[in-house]
Amino acid sequence: MLSRAVAPYHGYGGMEKYIALLSRCLVERGLEVEVITSVEKEGEGGFTAEHHGVRYTLLPPYIPKNWLGFWYRYHLFSRNAARYLKIIHFDVLHSFGFPALFYTLDKRKPLIVQPFGIESFKAPLLERMINYAMWFPQSRYTMREADAIAAEGGAQVTEITRIYGVNGEKIFLLPDGVDLSWIKRHIEEGKVKREDIGLNPDDFVLINVNRLEENKGVNYLVDALPLIRQRLKNVKLIIVGTGSKESDLMKRVRGLKLHDVVLHFKNLDEGTLFNYFGLADLSITPTLFEGLPLVILEAMACGLPVVATDISENRQVVKDGVNGYLVPPADPQAIAQAVIKAYQGGRIEEMGRASARIVEAYDWKIIAQMAIEEYEKLLALEESRC
Repeated sequence: MLSRAVAPYHGYGGMEKYIALLSRCLVERGLEVEVITSVEKEGEGGFTAEHHGVRYTLLPPYIPKNWLGFWYRYHLFSRNAARYLKIIHFDVLHSFGFPALFYTLDKRKPLIVQPFGIESFKAPLLERMINYAMWFPQSRYTMREADAIAAEGGAQVTEITRIYGVNGEKIFLLPDGVDLSWIKRHIEEGKVKREDIGLNPDDFVLINVNRLEENKGVNYLVDALPLIRQRLKNVKLIIVGTGSKESDLMKRVRGLKLHDVVLHFKNLDEGTLFNYFGLADLSITPTLFEGLPLVILEAMACGLPVVATDISENRQVVKDGVNGYLVPPADPQAIAQAVIKAYQGGRIEEMGRASARIVEAYDWKIIAQMAIEEYEKLLALEESRC
């Protein structure tokens, strides 16, 4: 596995958790997995470690968040990763990004690209233009040269073929996954109760778990709260996450006099996070653009109905009127209407059970087997060429 970021070293975002959990599941099925990633601190040298049977190799340099520093350091990391890949033995390279593969194509081992970074080409116009200038040439070359491309679902297949002009025949499906037994265990433990965080038993509790960034659309959820409160006086919102828009968002909460309605938690460990999901009645994901947000599957695994934006792979798991509702992006009124409909329809528990049924197909055991089958297919193809 090759990625600039992975849990637990670079936080617990969707991509970071995806790689860690997929790697762990592959090891449980007898594969040897090494994750190559960047160091987590400025000035830190390379080192190796092991978690859950997965070997982690961290290479310099540290990659900052700002655009210019990110671009320059990412290419340095890619060069170092290419050098490292040339001196080790491996059978398949599964890469979560583009420049690193651009530097390693001469290795000609089977190469799988999983384009988590495709969101950068769907950003607002100015940001999208910068991303195209900085990333598109090497990402297009890599996508076209890769032996296989992993997509989260049918909508992303369409996006990949449109953006990169690649042959759709080499794209296979490898969606997000969740560890259902692990999540269930943490919910059942239930160490945190509603009263512990200032909630009442009869509150109607919404939860949003996201990085607080522009594309996550949390500001539209906050703007929907006054509309929801006109009909549901007992509504409360749990926000879990941090990010560059945190200060602006909390200022908006205070300006709308929602300080007694919104509970904000910054950094929760995984077990506590699922405990908080268990305290809620409904999950809201108002993201503006991305693939399949892992948080939707996690909420479903906790037995919650979901209100999510009608974009990309959200449609794959949120069945409108069955386990939640789909709403247009950037539309506070639509969010409010969906929440009120869910509450007044008296179907919260029914839709939550539907979520739990749908998410069973996304257990990591199933997703890992899908990956293994693709690895074996590529290795068989390589042997036939020899």
